[in-house]
Amino acid sequence: MGCGKSYWAKRLGEHFGVPVFDTDFMIEEAAGQTISEIFAGPKGQERFREMERKLLQDTTWPLSSIISCGGGLPCYHHNMDFMLQNGFVIWLNTPLTVLTRRLWKERDHRPLVAKAQTITELENMILGFLQERRPFYERAHLSFEEVPDESIFLRNIEALSAYPPAP
Repeated sequence: MGCGKSYWAKRLGEHFGVPVFDTDFMIEEAAGQTISEIFAGPKGQERFREMERKLLQDTTWPLSSIISCGGGLPCYHHNMDFMLQNGFVIWLNTPLTVLTRRLWKERDHRPLVAKAQTITELENMILGFLQERRPFYERAHLSFEEVPDESIFLRNIEALSAYPPAP
């Protein structure tokens, strides 16, 4: 959440000339609701996580494509196992201070952090999510502690894309 997945997915798609899919956007389109509305409805987060699982695991994705997924998606329903077996997984490990700054501006549109009343409260919420999710994220094939400038990022991905992921 807030690490730049959508931005970098778009850049990678343009660079490699492949389609880009955003799971959050696809779920909103299919449900006819925003993620905030889904979370506010009956069985909110549980319903959303099942929608994520179904989309990820039941969709026939093009062989060469970029899938930008929500920050919680890898942490439920064995989704990370599925992702690791069927693609190349990148974790954008963005510093807490950067995430806090970005999400403070967007918190009204982010149901998991919308209740934060202060920046400190938001930072503590994000830290909690990171601690819960880190074991899943650390399983990614590749991690960027901080995303370098675009040309370096793309060159690194291009070099690595020639090699299949380790089992």
